[in-house]
Amino acid sequence: MPRTRQSLDAQLAPLAEAGVTRRFSEKIPTRATTRPELEAAVKITGEIRSFGIAVTLVVPEHNTSAAGIDSPCSPSD
Repeated sequence: MPRTRQSLDAQLAPLAEAGVTRRFSEKIPTRATTRPELEAAVKITGEIRSFGIAVTLVVPEHNTSAAGIDSPCSPSD
């Protein structure tokens, strides 16, 4: 099994155990300026929250993944 897949599996397993039903994942270069899956996750989080539903967005391996992403959610919410 490629190392990348092992790393992803190691991150997804605890989320599945916690009952997480919707996951977004991507493997892109660290210098990438767009992160389509992260942007999709942030967008759906904002849409769900607009209905008054509490949402937790978990980024297991942050690195610089959120750089340049405009969040529709206030950190203090």
